[in-house]
Amino acid sequence: MALRYAARVGGITELALTKLDVLTGFDQIRVCVGYGNLSDPNTTLTSKVLTEAVPVYTDLPGWIEGISHCRRFEDLPANARFYVEMVSQFTRLPVTAIGVGPEREQLIHH
Repeated sequence: MALRYAARVGGITELALTKLDVLTGFDQIRVCVGYGNLSDPNTTLTSKVLTEAVPVYTDLPGWIEGISHCRRFEDLPANARFYVEMVSQFTRLPVTAIGVGPEREQLIHH
């Protein structure tokens, strides 16, 4: 929700998802998908509102396969692809770059 809001007010049209490789090895990946005590879902996200908000999480399946060798989206494990697709769907923005390691060549253009 915060990322979607930031994209809207900042004019962001695409995302670069870096450090995807650091999520390797987790059984589940917990993602905040909203805030539970906002009375109006269109509430402007101010720092005061966020300090009073209760995060709502969803757990996504993790992956154990190393991804630092992947150079195409299709090379990623299914659960890593699902994570990237979920981020894209939730934010309503395309993920056009995915970092799978610290080196320049470890960037997937998607």
